[in-house]
Amino acid sequence: AGRESVVHAGAEGAGAAVVGRKDLARVRLDGGAAALGRALDLAESIGASVRASSVDGDEARLLLACPADPTEAFSEIGGEVERDLGAVSVVSGALGERPGALRRALDVLTAAGFSPGSVHTAPLRWSAILPTAEIDDAVRALHGAFGGAP
Repeated sequence: AGRESVVHAGAEGAGAAVVGRKDLARVRLDGGAAALGRALDLAESIGASVRASSVDGDEARLLLACPADPTEAFSEIGGEVERDLGAVSVVSGALGERPGALRRALDVLTAAGFSPGSVHTAPLRWSAILPTAEIDDAVRALHGAFGGAP
């Protein structure tokens, strides 16, 4: 499902990895936390893993890694599903402490012509969600920017 490119320590001394995966679906539901709870139960029952989840007011969102098309299952509980998505991620122990590195990753993708549908940040990982067909090229762009060659 994924491909990893290890990048050795750079000028800031922190190593990083660039990872791509191509099996994602984004689900949106109305109903806030209650809808998120139902969606998490459903994700578990269909064998999907949750890559990200959020509730903002009455809207619940999930980003799932799915072994099969989840559209029918989530439609039954009122979910809107967007398929054929992937993620390109930069992973580093020091990433969250260096906002400039996060900015650099975003700048590299936009300069290369990519327009992420969403961006997710955690202390150890920065991920951009893109159409599946763009993931390999995005991995190469980020890998080159973070110090290595694929």
